[in-house]
Amino acid sequence: MFEASVIPPSLGGWASFAPTEQPPPADHIPGTRSKRPQFISLHGPALPLAEAAAYHWVMNEPSLTTQREARRREILESAVREFADHGYFAARISDIAAGAGVAEGTIYLYFGGKDDLLLTAFRERVNEFCESVRDVLRAEAPFHERLASFIRMQFESIEAQPALATVLLLESRQSSKFYGGAVRDVLRSYAAAIDDLLESGRAQGAIRDDVDVPLARRMLIGAIEEIELEWLLGDHSRPLVPTAPQVAAHFYRGLARG
Repeated sequence: MFEASVIPPSLGGWASFAPTEQPPPADHIPGTRSKRPQFISLHGPALPLAEAAAYHWVMNEPSLTTQREARRREILESAVREFADHGYFAARISDIAAGAGVAEGTIYLYFGGKDDLLLTAFRERVNEFCESVRDVLRAEAPFHERLASFIRMQFESIEAQPALATVLLLESRQSSKFYGGAVRDVLRSYAAAIDDLLESGRAQGAIRDDVDVPLARRMLIGAIEEIELEWLLGDHSRPLVPTAPQVAAHFYRGLARG
C-alpha cells in the first residue's frame, strides 16, 4: 500500500493539483521523448503520477474496507496508549505510528494529526457508550433502578479500559479544539440521554416537578466524573462498580418526592 510519508498533512482539494514542469534527465537526447515519469505538484513536494493517483484513490475511497478499518483502529488504539502514557503534549506522531506498525505518513491518510486522533477517540467512545445505554434508559424499570444501571455501566467502562478513560477524562481537555465545537454534537447526545432519563423519572412520579433537569444533569455528570477521576489517579484498589447503587441512591434522594 502506498505510504504518503512525503505528503504534508494539510492539502488542498484534488482539483487544485497542477502538472509541474520537470527538467530533463542528464542522459536525455534532444529530440526524443524522456522516459521520466510525469509528476503532479501538491503545492509541495512533487509526486510521481502513479503515486499521486494512488493517494487520490485512498483519500476518495467511498467506504473503508475491512483492512483499512482495522488499520485505522490500530492507529487510534496506539494513539490512546501514547496519550495515556505520555500525555497529549508529549505524545509524538512517530511513536503513535511505530505503535501501530505503520509509517509516520500513513497516519495522515486516516487522521489530520494529534488533535484529530484525540478528539476522534473521544467522539467514538462517547457515541458507543450512548448506544450501549439506550435500551437501559428506555426500559420500563423504576427510575432508581435505571439510574443505578446507568452509573454502573459508566463505572464498568472506566474499569475495563483505564487508559482510554484517562484520555477521555484528562487528556482530551488539553486540545485547544475540545471546547471549540469538535465534540459538541457528541456531548449534546450524552447530555440528552441523561435528560431523557431524568424526564422519564419525573413522568413516573419519582422526581419532583420543581427539579431543574439541566442542573440535575450537570450535578450527576460532575459527581460521576469526580469519582472516576479519583479512581484513575489512585491505585485502583477499590472497585468502582460496587459503589454504583450507593451513588445512585444519594443522588436520587435529592430529587425524590416526599
